[in-house]
Amino acid sequence: MAPARDEPAAVDLLIDGGYVLTMDAASTVHPDGAVAIADGRIVAVGSSAALRARYRPREVLDARGRAVLPGLIDTHGHAGHSLVKHIGEHLPPAGWRRLMDHIYFRGSTPAFWHADGMLATLERLKFGTTCGMAMLGSAPRADDPRYAEAFCRGAVAVGGRVAVGVGPPRPPWPKTFSHWTDGVKTDVRVSFEDCVATTEAVIRAWHGGAGGRVAVWVSASRFLAPSPYDPMFDETDLPVARRQAAVMRELADRYRVGIHTHAYGGAIQWVHEQTGILGPDVLLAHCTGASPREIEILATTGTKVSHCPTSRRIYQFKARVPVVEMLARGVTVAIASDGTADTTFDLFKDMRMAMTLQRVHFATPYVLPPGRALRMVTIEAAQAMGVADTLGSLEPGKRADVVLVRLQQPHLVPPYLIEHRLVEKACGHDVETVLVDGRVVVRGGRAVLVDEAEVMAVATEEARAAIARSGVAPLLRLPRDFWTGVVY
Repeated sequence: MAPARDEPAAVDLLIDGGYVLTMDAASTVHPDGAVAIADGRIVAVGSSAALRARYRPREVLDARGRAVLPGLIDTHGHAGHSLVKHIGEHLPPAGWRRLMDHIYFRGSTPAFWHADGMLATLERLKFGTTCGMAMLGSAPRADDPRYAEAFCRGAVAVGGRVAVGVGPPRPPWPKTFSHWTDGVKTDVRVSFEDCVATTEAVIRAWHGGAGGRVAVWVSASRFLAPSPYDPMFDETDLPVARRQAAVMRELADRYRVGIHTHAYGGAIQWVHEQTGILGPDVLLAHCTGASPREIEILATTGTKVSHCPTSRRIYQFKARVPVVEMLARGVTVAIASDGTADTTFDLFKDMRMAMTLQRVHFATPYVLPPGRALRMVTIEAAQAMGVADTLGSLEPGKRADVVLVRLQQPHLVPPYLIEHRLVEKACGHDVETVLVDGRVVVRGGRAVLVDEAEVMAVATEEARAAIARSGVAPLLRLPRDFWTGVVY
């Protein structure tokens, strides 16, 4: 017998009584709102009274005194960085990158990457980030699919949603990678073609995996094109640049996956004119020093940008990322973390820094409003990653990735202008509850699916082992001028 027309419909969960920021096209807010969830998707969003009348939930999540947001999306970060935080912090940019390659390529094991996948995803989730890009290394480790597989398994075990970037690291070729078995190292010479084959194998095995919570992107370390802001540019790499771009485009088209890489001013125009690789499925990290011509290229090709305002090593001290000009031209720009080597996965902090950098440049506190910054880690970040049809806003039919932020705290009261509070005063530690696909993965600020202490203990041991294998333990000492120097 069919239910009566006015009988409430059954749902799995009702998030009830919160300050709901939908981040939809109209930036709709429900001050006393609710979100109904069934089968991992959002069924309805509206006023608390209306949804309580329409739905019969199996569970009610009390959101009174909380802001309710779509899960934040981090469009650029690096796997591996969570286990090497601040190692070699005092080194020049090129030296630091070579150090990271040494640790990742010659001192890491699958267990290292699994531990990093768990730790990084744990930090992201506890800070309200439900979906994150993770390039597999500072430059990708792509000699064997085992390393990406281990990272993916670690990330999904914690309950997160991850996009893994795998592709060719920097030349020259061939490169030496080290495999460790029972403490014994075996060095292997790996060609460009070997890394392409690994990338393809990871795509086939993991793209769309874990119920759609894993995506794989073709992700070379950089375009190999000339730029005054790229500390790793070497003109001898140019003959490889066109070949690398052609391979990335071919893989992306064949498997219908995105392309993600680092790019800087000068390189954007060069790669566009020389390779034609840019397009709506391309997401470029940084874009420091992009010229007006390059902004136009980004706009006309539909290429997306991931701006990492708190990263120390993107040369933003020598040139600015022209975020305001990009947005004015219609370029999709997201705000991202760049990983945790020298910062954190806290996107609340990144929003504030993104606003500050632009305001300092224009000498006005009014550019890049807080609401736009919040959109740049939610719906516009989803657009940057090509997933705005399923993520990035609280709307019926979308995946139920939801974050609750506790507002009853000294720095977030009185309870008015909450939109300002969230962007300009909140931090990741204010996140209380996180859902991914409608499943609670963080409750009361604590992970639900894993033992946090165990994750951190394993990560600590794997970090120590990788440091020992790499022979970089002296870099754990503070540099000589740390306390009294003017520079270091």
